[in-house]
Order: sequence, then structure tokens, then C-alpha cells
Amino acid sequence: QLPELPMQRFARYQAHSGLPVDDARQLAGERALGDYYDAAAGLLPSEQHKPLANWLLSELLARLGKDGVEIGACPMPPAHLAELVALVADGTISGKIGKDIFDGCYRDGTSPRAVVEAKGLRQISDRSQLLELARAIIADNPKPAAEFRAGKANMLGFFVGQMMKRTGGKAHPAMTSEIFAQLLADGG
Repeated sequence: QLPELPMQRFARYQAHSGLPVDDARQLAGERALGDYYDAAAGLLPSEQHKPLANWLLSELLARLGKDGVEIGACPMPPAHLAELVALVADGTISGKIGKDIFDGCYRDGTSPRAVVEAKGLRQISDRSQLLELARAIIADNPKPAAEFRAGKANMLGFFVGQMMKRTGGKAHPAMTSEIFAQLLADGG
């Protein structure tokens, strides 16, 4: 039985995973790279295949290149990269936290989920908790709140930044932004 040819793999990546042409071409162009991707993609639903390709082609290849290591000798198993992508996709951690723990998982082979649990890095997506923190931040910053209400919409970024600072980057970014926009618009 013949192995899948690069053009067949390329077509499959575009048709089934919806990968952009350049990503599909890069993954299909090197057998070991495509094999790694396939092993990780097989553990994820199809809607997470694009983010997986992004992590693989940016973070993982950059680190391998820096270390002078080929994909075939990668210290991070495909299952761990898939787990990291899944944790970001389901909102357990943010992309920023994902990038922060990537290095440790790559270096010592630890499971991303184990790092998240051990270090308490789970993203805060409890709306009531974020609402309480947001109210306190607005109360602590009346001048920027007044500027926002006066039409300086970019002040929303200031408040989101304050939330990230207060939570160590663990607040759910989209939810945080939505909460601040609503509170500031309502005068709260």
C-alpha cells in the first residue's frame, strides 16, 4: 500500500480541515510535519484544525528552529499540542496563557492540562466575578470612566488592561470587554 502523496495530503488539508493554501502546502510538503499534524488533528474536532495548524507552524516550528531540532525529534508529543489547542478553544485558558505555558510543555514534556491545574491558570469566565471586579476597577478610576462616557471609546482598552493586571491575565478577554462596555455605557 502506497503512502498518501503530498498532493493528496494537500487536497485533504484544504477540503477537510479548511486550511489556507500556504498552511496546507507547508504541512503537506514535509512528510514528518504532516504526520505530526495528522496525529494531533486526529484528537481534535475539525473546527480546531486551523488553530492547530497555526500553533504548529508558528510556535512549534519557531521553537524547533531555535533549538535546531527536526520535527521527527520534537520533544512535545502531538497529543500535548492538541491538548493545548483544545484548552484555548474551549476557553479554559486564553491564547496568551497558552503561549506562556507552551514553552514549559515543550521543554519538560508536561501535559498542558497538568500545568494549568498545577499553576492555577484557568481563565476566569465567571460573569458575576468579572462583573464585581469591573465595578471595583471603574470605581477606582473615575477619570478614565468619565473620558469613556465623553466619547473616548479607546478608554475601554484601559479598563480591560486594568482587569488583566488585576487577574494576572486570567480574565476572559471578550467577556471582560463586553462587561466594561455595558457598565460604562450604563453609568455603572
